[in-house]
Amino acid sequence: MQKKAYNDPNSIFHFYKKLIQLRKEHEIVVYGRFELLLPDDERIFAYTRSLEEEKLLVLCNFKEEQAPYTFPEELHAYAATKLIGNYDQEEEGISSKPLQPYECRVYHLK
Repeated sequence: MQKKAYNDPNSIFHFYKKLIQLRKEHEIVVYGRFELLLPDDERIFAYTRSLEEEKLLVLCNFKEEQAPYTFPEELHAYAATKLIGNYDQEEEGISSKPLQPYECRVYHLK
C-alpha cells in the first residue's frame, strides 16, 4: 500500500518533498521574519515571512470545511506567484477563492 504513495505525484509524500525543496531554494523560509496574519481566525493559519525585499505569504486551512478569508489591504499591492499548494489550481496573483478543506498555499510576493 505504501508503494502507491511513492508513485502518486499528488500524495502527501511528494508534497513534503516539494516543501523540502522550497526550503532549500529560498533562504526566506528559514531566515525570514515571521508575522502572523488573521490572529483571531480559528480556521486559517496565515502568516508572512520577510527577508530584505522578499516576502512569502503562507495560508493554511486546518478545518474540514472551506474557509473564506480577507487579506490585509497592504498585501494587495504585491504581485504574487503561487510557489506551492496541495490542490491543483492554476491562478494568477493571490486567489480570493476560499481555502478548501486542509488546503495550503504559499505565494512569493514582489
